[in-house]
Amino acid sequence: MQRSLKNNLEIEIKARVQSLQDVEKKIIEMGGIFVREELQDDEYFSHPCKDFANTDEALRLRKNGSNIILTYKGKRIDNITKTREEYEAIVNGEIREILIKLGFSPFASISKTRKIYILGDIEISLDNVKELGSFVEIETHGDYKDGKERIMDLAKKLSLGNLEKRSYLEMVVNKDG
Repeated sequence: MQRSLKNNLEIEIKARVQSLQDVEKKIIEMGGIFVREELQDDEYFSHPCKDFANTDEALRLRKNGSNIILTYKGKRIDNITKTREEYEAIVNGEIREILIKLGFSPFASISKTRKIYILGDIEISLDNVKELGSFVEIETHGDYKDGKERIMDLAKKLSLGNLEKRSYLEMVVNKDG
């Protein structure tokens, strides 16, 4: 089933934290439901004809257990959150070779351990990112204004400090971990 364009809008914020355990305890106290823990290996690709850094786009292959997910992320739509259009497809192992044959080039990799919780229709990810540290991502989909308000409210309840506007990719490429 394909999401409507409105639901392809990923409304997300991220914050660096000192203790994932402290945040996890608050999530559980608020009624958050543990979904799973997973190791995610992300490989990012550059476009053969345009610079994704300039267009604020990203193309990623994520290996997550036996799953491989191809993700396109569009340009961010505000300066506070990391809200952008996102399209994902589960693919097989040949997609990497197809991308390379089409002229895309792998240029960065990121590995992280992620614990995922659900609180209502909000997904909360507790990330331990290799070379970068510990982060909490709060994400929902749908209506931008409503979604932004709900994730910002949750961030406040979780006592998350300064929001990190950069993606993990930007931090790794700029060596800002």
